Amino acid sequence: MRILRLHLQNVHALRNQWTIQFDQFPLYEAGLFAITGPTGGGKSSLLDAMIVALYGRVPRYGHNTPTELMTRHTAETLIELDFSVQQGRFRARWNLRRARGQSTGRVQPARHELQNLKTNQTLDLRSSDVPKEVEKLTGLNMERFLRSVILPQGDFAAFLRAKEKERGELLEELTGLHVYSELSELAYSCSRESREALEKLQQELGTLPLLEEEVLRALRQRLDEYLHQRPKLQAEEQRLQAELGCLRQLGESRATCSRLEQEFATAQQAVAAFALKQQRLQRHHQLQPFQPQWQAQQKQAKQLEQQQFTQQRMREDLNLKQQEVQQLEVYAQQEQNRLQEQEQRYQQLAEPIRLALEIDIQIQKQQVRWESRQQEQDRLEQTIHQKFQELLHEDAWVQQAVLRQQQRQQWLAEQRDCRQLEQELPRLHSVWQQW
Repeated sequence: MRILRLHLQNVHALRNQWTIQFDQFPLYEAGLFAITGPTGGGKSSLLDAMIVALYGRVPRYGHNTPTELMTRHTAETLIELDFSVQQGRFRARWNLRRARGQSTGRVQPARHELQNLKTNQTLDLRSSDVPKEVEKLTGLNMERFLRSVILPQGDFAAFLRAKEKERGELLEELTGLHVYSELSELAYSCSRESREALEKLQQELGTLPLLEEEVLRALRQRLDEYLHQRPKLQAEEQRLQAELGCLRQLGESRATCSRLEQEFATAQQAVAAFALKQQRLQRHHQLQPFQPQWQAQQKQAKQLEQQQFTQQRMREDLNLKQQEVQQLEVYAQQEQNRLQEQEQRYQQLAEPIRLALEIDIQIQKQQVRWESRQQEQDRLEQTIHQKFQELLHEDAWVQQAVLRQQQRQQWLAEQRDCRQLEQELPRLHSVWQQW
C-alpha cells in the first residue's frame, strides 16, 4: 500500500481546505520527511485524517463517529485519501455535515465512500462496509495499519522513556511481535504433546508380545502366496468389471426396450384414437369438392335468416308506428275538442274582455291625470315648505326685533335723563331724512 494524496477540509485546527501530494515533488523525491510544528498546529490531525478516511474512526476518540474532528463553528468536514494497491488506485472519502448547512445545526450521520480512480466509479457499498473493503484491498485492518504505518504518539513517547526490559515489551506490543511469542508458545506446547504421545506409543509397543519364528515364517509365506496370486486376482477383477459393465449395458438396454415398448403401446393407442378422426378426415376429403356450394348455401341461409330478422324487426317497428299513429289520432281528437271548448269560452268572454280593455284604457288615462295632479301636489308642498321656512325665518327676525325693542326700552328706562333725547328723536329723524 502507498499513500498518494491527502485532501482535507475543516479538521481540528486545519480550517478550510488543505491538500498534500505525496506522489509529487518535493515529497515524492524526499524519501524521508518529518511533520513538525507548534503544539495544536494540526500534526496529529493529519494522521487522524488518514485513519478516519480509511476506517471511519480514530483510536483516541473511541467511538464510531469522531465528531471531534470537525473544526469549531463550521458546518462540514471532508477528508479524501488516495492510495494505490495491487488492484489499482482508490480514493477513500469521509464526509461529516451539520443540518441545514449551519454551524449550529445537528450533526448528521457520516458518509463513507470508496471510489475506483481508474474507472472513476464509486463502489456500491454502505458506509459500514467501506472499512471491510479497505481491509480486503490493503490486507491491513485498523490495528495492523496503526502498528505498521502509524505509530500512536503516546505509545512512542512511552517507548522512549521506558527501561530496556520495558522497551522490549513495548516494542513487542507496538509491532505485534507478541503474536510470534504466542506462536512459539503454541509450537512448544504442540511439541510437548507430540513427544508425550510418542513416549506413550513406545511404551505400548514395548508391552506388545513378539511373534515366534515359525508363526512369522508362516505369515510371510501366506503373504508371498497372496502376492503371487495378486496378478491373477487383478485379471479376474478386470474380467468381472468388464462383465459388470456388460450387465450394466444390458440393464440399460432392457430399460430402453421397456421404454420403447411403452412408447409403442402409447403410439398404438394414439393410432386407435386417431382412427375416428381419420374417418372424419376422409369424409371431409370426399366432401371437399362440394365445399364451395355448401359455403354458398350457408351464405344464402345466413342472408335469408338476416332478411327474415330484418322483416321481423320492420313488422315490429310498423306495429309500433301504427300504435303511435292511433295514439296521435286520439290525442289530436282530444286537442280538437279542447280547442272547440276554448273557442266557445272565448266567444263567451269576448264582450267582458272588450269592456275590461275599455276600462283599462280609462284607468290608464285616470292614472296619467293622477300622476300629473300628484306632481302638482308635490310642487305645492315644496312651495308651502319653502314659504313655511321663510315664515319661520321672519318669525325669528321679529322675535329678535322684539327682543331688541325690549332691550332698548329697558335701556331707556335705566337712562331716564335721556327721555328728552327720546322725545327729540322723531324730529331728528325727520331732519335726517330731509337732509
